[in-house]
Amino acid sequence: MYKDAYEGLGRVMCYTTVAYTGDHSKATVSAKCRVHDSITKTEYNWNNEGYFPDSTYSADTGMTDDLTLTIKVTDKDGKEFTITAEPTNFVWQHPAVPQSSNYENG
Repeated sequence: MYKDAYEGLGRVMCYTTVAYTGDHSKATVSAKCRVHDSITKTEYNWNNEGYFPDSTYSADTGMTDDLTLTIKVTDKDGKEFTITAEPTNFVWQHPAVPQSSNYENG
C-alpha cells in the first residue's frame, strides 16, 4: 500500500556524504543516488535554491542552518518523482562542549 511518506522511493534512493577541508571551515556535500532504469533526468534542490543538475554543494562556516536537499527525477514519459533527504548538519554548527583540562590534547 502506497503512502505519501514514501515519496519517489520506487524510482530514486539517495544519501549524502560530507567532505571537510583540513580546518573544518568548509565542506562539500555530495548526493549519491541510485535511480530506476526508466529515469532520464536527475535534479537537486539544495537549500531551496531551485533545481539544478549539480549533485554537490559547497558550504562554509557562514551556514548556520541545516542544509536541505530535495531530489527530483523524471522518467522517459515525463513523470516526476521526488524524495527529501535528511537535513545535513556541519561540525561548525555544534555548540562547544566545555571539558576539564584532563581531557584536552588526547
